[in-house]
Amino acid sequence: MNFDLSDDQRALLDSVEKFAKSATRQQDAPSPDVPSDGVTARWRQMAELGLTGLIIAEDCGGLGLTVAEIVLVCEGLGQSLAQEPFITGAIVAAKLLELCASDSARTAHLHAISEGHLLRWTSLSGIRTSPCGRSAAGV
Repeated sequence: MNFDLSDDQRALLDSVEKFAKSATRQQDAPSPDVPSDGVTARWRQMAELGLTGLIIAEDCGGLGLTVAEIVLVCEGLGQSLAQEPFITGAIVAAKLLELCASDSARTAHLHAISEGHLLRWTSLSGIRTSPCGRSAAGV
């Protein structure tokens, strides 16, 4: 079994590391409820790199990549102690929508996440029961 990174994975990691190192850090951590302008601007930059749509299917505006690429992005962002909510904003949110939202809500919100227009949401309309029989409302 070969565990070496592919050329595409190396390029992804290099891009994320350059992005993470390029921005100046704010002195205070952003509020968990209202992102600061710096985080919002950086979130849009992350979208331009395709990071916000990493695991979102291509037909919903994403890249449709795998857990391996998520790990590489987390490694690259973690090396610079990035404050952006990558896991919650781009991974957890996308998966919850994929599994539990109505078709129309899923499509609209996944496109918004992938394009960097949606960092968080306060409610999920159109929630349905997921294939495992649980509702996302209690998550």
